[in-house]
Amino acid sequence: IAGRAGLKYSTTCLANMMDLLVWALNPKAQEPLLWPTFGNLLDLARIAPLDAFAAKGDYEKSLIHRLEGIVQASGDLFEAHRGLEIEEHLVPQKKHLIIEQNLLSPVWVRAISTDLLFLQLLMGRQYRYERRGTINCLVIADDMDDDLSRASDYQLDGHVPPLAQLMQLGREVGIGVCLGVHALNDVAGRYLADVNYHHFFAVGDADPLRVAANTLNLPPRGHDILPALVQGECVFRGPGPWAGAVLAKFDEVPPSRVGRPARFDEHPFVPSRSLHEMPEVLERIR
Repeated sequence: IAGRAGLKYSTTCLANMMDLLVWALNPKAQEPLLWPTFGNLLDLARIAPLDAFAAKGDYEKSLIHRLEGIVQASGDLFEAHRGLEIEEHLVPQKKHLIIEQNLLSPVWVRAISTDLLFLQLLMGRQYRYERRGTINCLVIADDMDDDLSRASDYQLDGHVPPLAQLMQLGREVGIGVCLGVHALNDVAGRYLADVNYHHFFAVGDADPLRVAANTLNLPPRGHDILPALVQGECVFRGPGPWAGAVLAKFDEVPPSRVGRPARFDEHPFVPSRSLHEMPEVLERIR
């Protein structure tokens, strides 16, 4: 979270605040745990002395500024002490979940929400030592150019991004990942190395063509086919004994023309409260 928010020097401060709030919200260490919201973190940062969590007050000032940005930009998205639990609410019931984030901005706030979903799914299975021979949960994410870019990779200051962790370790615990991007020329190398199956649809620009040809291991001038692909056609390359790329065609599935629902199904969650609405929590903090 600190990396996505550009808080390189406030990471420890943020971690210490989260530690305290988790302890204060769960006096008996009950299960399931209640989790602090960004609003709770902001409340704590405002009422605590600036040197309570950080060696330098400026670090906490930066944190307060960023937390105000997250709270304002995300609306009610994170305002729950306990919300979506993928393993509990979706996987056992074999349900699908569609998350629409096209209006969530800025990019770093959207990245935080995506990171939390990926890490919840992966780390829970790692914690339980799950090992599966088959995939029972498939994550499909489209328009991931910003999330896979070199700039996004650099943002985390050397730490492996959650999506990269999911791609590297997910298959062993039963998670499949399918990603869609418009072009590969800005995608960080770590993601290309972890992809087993590549499907390239019509590619026209010079830089994406060059990267596509290298990724597919096409012969000289072999990339000439990419701009000429018609709808549904792609050049495919996968693992196995056949190292070359092949021309493939998908069955056409017409896009849905159903309008946006006026009302969505409600999902159970524990509504959040501010610290000032929880005097017993505030007393524990003090």
